This record gives sequence, C-alpha cells and structure tokens, in this order.
Amino acid sequence: MIIGVNLPNYSSLGNRDSVTAIAQAAEALGYASLWTSDHVLLPTSLPEPFGHLLESLTTLSYLAARTDRIRLGTGILVLPQRDPLLVAKQAATVSHLSGGRLTLAVAVGWIKQEYAYLRADFGDRGSLADEYISAMRELFESDTPEFHGQHINYSDVLFSPPRDRPLASQYLLEVIVRPH
Repeated sequence: MIIGVNLPNYSSLGNRDSVTAIAQAAEALGYASLWTSDHVLLPTSLPEPFGHLLESLTTLSYLAARTDRIRLGTGILVLPQRDPLLVAKQAATVSHLSGGRLTLAVAVGWIKQEYAYLRADFGDRGSLADEYISAMRELFESDTPEFHGQHINYSDVLFSPPRDRPLASQYLLEVIVRPH
C-alpha cells in the first residue's frame, strides 16, 4: 500500500516552520508522497480552511530542497486559472530540481468568484483544461514541441529543463472534474 500526506499548506499550519516540519516528519516516517492544496484568491465568504494558503508549486519547490526522497504533488492545481505554459515550466523546473519527484495533478475548480478575480473563464473551464493539458503534454513529451489550439499556440520553441523521456508523462497526472 502506498500512503501519502495532505500537507496543510493553509490555515494556521500554512507557514514555513510548520510545512517544513510536517514534510520532514512525513519523509522520516516513510510516507510515499506529500500533496499541497491550491487556491489563489478566495472571497471572504470562504475564509477557512483555504483562505490563508501558501501557493502550491512554490511551496513544493521550497520543500524539494528540504527533503530527499518523498514524492511531491499538487493536489490539485486549478489549471484553467493559470497560464499553462508557465505551469509547465514551473512543473518541469520543480521536477528537475527535486530529482524527478513531482507529480502535477490538475482539475478545473469550483469557485466562480475566484475565477472572476483571476480573469479566467469559469464557464469554459473544462474545455480550457483539455486544451491546456494537451499543450503542456506536447512540451513535456516532444523534442520539437508545437501546438496550435484555440487559446494556446506555439512552434519553433525550446523547452527546458530537459526531461528523461520515459518519465516525461509523470510530470502530469490528469485529474479533471467536468463541470455540468
């Protein structure tokens, strides 16, 4: 059995000392993975537990330097609220710097107000996520990435850090919750 830990990168434990102590203790106890939560900007009507939250990928990058073996994961990054090319670059960098320990799990989210604050399209979040995942996969898996979609277009680009090709698909774990 493989057991991971949901890192409380939010609320009263969402601080440097707590997340470091929890991550190091989880690794010492033999847990397989450590997962962060993701929200960027919540309305005051939804303050707890995620109203005070450390950013997911930044937190994992910090913890990558303070742990050695435990896998690191986003659980779950709200992809349509972010630029997918920047997320791909951040994920590849964290994976590279952590020695390949990152798993990027993504979803579409559910807080309409948060989408509005971030100038993201709540109504089209499912199809945006599909396109973003495809655009990111192309960067992760191709030596000569090229993508032409409705919202994302690129060709003749370089993408790094380099990936171990057989492990490239481990950068991205697709977890999509379809809106109704």
